Amino acid sequence: MTQVNTTTALNNPIAKGVKKLKADTVVIGAKTADLITASTKKQLGVASSKKQTLDALQADGVKSFMLDAPAKGQKPAYPELVNQIRVAIVSALDGDLQTLLKKEAKTLSDMEKGVKRYWQMQIGSEFAYYRRELRKREDREIAGDKDKSTPVDMYFKDLQSALDRLTKLEGVDFKIVEHKDQIEMLLADK
Repeated sequence: MTQVNTTTALNNPIAKGVKKLKADTVVIGAKTADLITASTKKQLGVASSKKQTLDALQADGVKSFMLDAPAKGQKPAYPELVNQIRVAIVSALDGDLQTLLKKEAKTLSDMEKGVKRYWQMQIGSEFAYYRRELRKREDREIAGDKDKSTPVDMYFKDLQSALDRLTKLEGVDFKIVEHKDQIEMLLADK
């Protein structure tokens, strides 16, 4: 058994600091608390707003494939829809950014080109978000239609999975054959 030198541990500056922190009460200011509250409300508001937007897109009949990026040199399959969504996203931006996005790249300085490129990527990111989330919802709907498993069905799926794993095992020490036979009997009674 190792003995700890208590004198050395007490003289350790890190140990002293931790001990002092435990002794002191740390309090945040009212302004900090208000900022935490406001930040949390904004995050929750954004999540709620995004959900409502996705609900509205689905209600309008928009499918994820309609927002797919076209192949290089090709036009989007649904140009009116893509344009409407782009205009809606751009209208949320500051007026100066909207003006910058309308300008030709030739007329911009290098810094303005970089800013324009960044905001174009942000717009593309919004498209990608909506496409991805719509696809997830569509996949869940498809999976929900196919997989209406009852608890009994899930039990037998688990048994089948266990049987599959047992048949792959090699060199085990317990009587695997008995377990395998019992699972097969349970599956046969299904």
